[in-house]
Amino acid sequence: MLKKLLLHVKVDHIRRYVFSLTRMESCLRMICLCLATGLLFATLGRAGISTACCQGTTQTVLRQSNIVGYHRQAVGICPVEAVVFTTVKGIRVCSSPKKPWVKKALKYIDSKKQQATTQTTTVTTEVLSTNGTESTRNATAMPLLCAGEETHCSNYTT
Repeated sequence: MLKKLLLHVKVDHIRRYVFSLTRMESCLRMICLCLATGLLFATLGRAGISTACCQGTTQTVLRQSNIVGYHRQAVGICPVEAVVFTTVKGIRVCSSPKKPWVKKALKYIDSKKQQATTQTTTVTTEVLSTNGTESTRNATAMPLLCAGEETHCSNYTT
């Protein structure tokens, strides 16, 4: 009877030991998997590999008024050369840069950006001269983007 009890205690002790080892091994495997995944993503990030490449181009023709921006995708890291348009709704559309409508859209967007950055306002200011008389001068000053009273806009006045 004592032998059976000791044997039962030993078997129970061995079961617990084996169970704790398998649980520990599972945890170690999970930790190793997480570390390997983290290293993989860190390596891809350092290499500059973009995970958002166009795999092909679409035949969809967009209205110029629906396009808010674009960027060019070069062959190398990504499989195809493309112009990636961003629409008003935030949708990305991959288009062939050789299509006539794409060339027109690029010119339209570039000219729109050019107009936004080169538009200026004429500011009329009254200045008191040293002899106390009032004079008026016109100055082409700050861009429309700096029409507010922000401190960074003061650099644009002349």
